[in-house]
Amino acid sequence: MAKFKGIPGMKLSGNIGGLVFVQVGDQTYVRRAPTRKKDSWSQKQQQHRARFKSFTGFYRSLRETVVKPIWNLSATKNLTGYNLFMKANLPAFSSDGGHIDPALLHFSTGLLPLPRYLSARRNEESPATVQVSWHTEITTRMEQPDDELLIAVRSNFLSFGPFETGCFRKDGNCLFDVSKWESAPILSLYLFFASADRSRYSHDHYFAL
Repeated sequence: MAKFKGIPGMKLSGNIGGLVFVQVGDQTYVRRAPTRKKDSWSQKQQQHRARFKSFTGFYRSLRETVVKPIWNLSATKNLTGYNLFMKANLPAFSSDGGHIDPALLHFSTGLLPLPRYLSARRNEESPATVQVSWHTEITTRMEQPDDELLIAVRSNFLSFGPFETGCFRKDGNCLFDVSKWESAPILSLYLFFASADRSRYSHDHYFAL
């Protein structure tokens, strides 16, 4: 570590161009930033990096369509929309990021209540159609008849949507076409509601079909 002589009164700290500046009292010291080779990471550290890399890919695919319009609305002084999204979804990723549990993923958050008795099932006569139903009773001031049902889809490790269904809380039911994902062995649907002006969202509800 070497002593840095600069402009009187100027204080430096941090990493600049591979050099680390450290302020100790009135003196500034400089040293090379430590380097770490890939093979120096422990197995646990490598798994953590792989897990976070997997999560980052999931986040980036939904940043514009989900995180910014939905999760940012729930941001606080101490937690950004990204922080909230990561806190809610990171548990779905295995320790090495190689497996994602779709039942633990979340596409929406918020204070808008979900309707009671929300359900989703394949239409018996047309398996490529999902029939969604719910109770239309309104019990809080936040709920409105024109709250719209939105659906996100996860199929073959890819996420799609959310899709506007054109179905509203007052309707009590909705038909959703899933024919484009018929090849998926298990189709994961995430149902949630949004206010007409998109200022409020509900938590999502997961269905495996």
